[in-house]
Amino acid sequence: MRKTRDACVSVLFLGEELLPGARFHSTFRVREIHDQHDLTDRLELHVIELSKLGNAEPDDQLTAWGRFFAAKSDEELEALAMTAPEIREAKAALYEISADEKARQLALDRELNEAAHKIYVGAAYHSGKREGREEGRAEGVAEGLRLAVSSMAKALGLELDEAQEARIAASDVQQLEALLDFLARERTWPEQFTG
Repeated sequence: MRKTRDACVSVLFLGEELLPGARFHSTFRVREIHDQHDLTDRLELHVIELSKLGNAEPDDQLTAWGRFFAAKSDEELEALAMTAPEIREAKAALYEISADEKARQLALDRELNEAAHKIYVGAAYHSGKREGREEGRAEGVAEGLRLAVSSMAKALGLELDEAQEARIAASDVQQLEALLDFLARERTWPEQFTG
């Protein structure tokens, strides 16, 4: 292969653990599996696992970026912004994006949909694995959807009284899916749940 001056480098910052071991920053290249030589030094994939930030080099610039992405408070971001001009610029851009109502709404939508999906898939999988029958799987899906509706209501700050809980408990899979979609879209209870 002819070498060029261009390179393809991908960097992934992950919030969840993906790889075995304690390494914070892992680098991958395309390697021939028999002779163990790299195809090229111009193609790399860097995986940064924020869950392993405690294992990072303390004064490394990549560690500072890891701390930026893992920061939980404005104070942490402010302290990091003092360490490097690039991080100061990134903090300013983050605040600018955060001030945009549409961008905030899109981020919240994505977060709520991911949470609902994880709950839905997890409940369906575990129920199906335990029961092994269609009836068990269907009830597991419904139970997962009930949990997703309750979780989304809580995330949206919507009150969930006994009457609403009873309506949710009596709903079938299609009704629960429709309710979950409505909550995600409208951010409030449908009319039949407010009276």
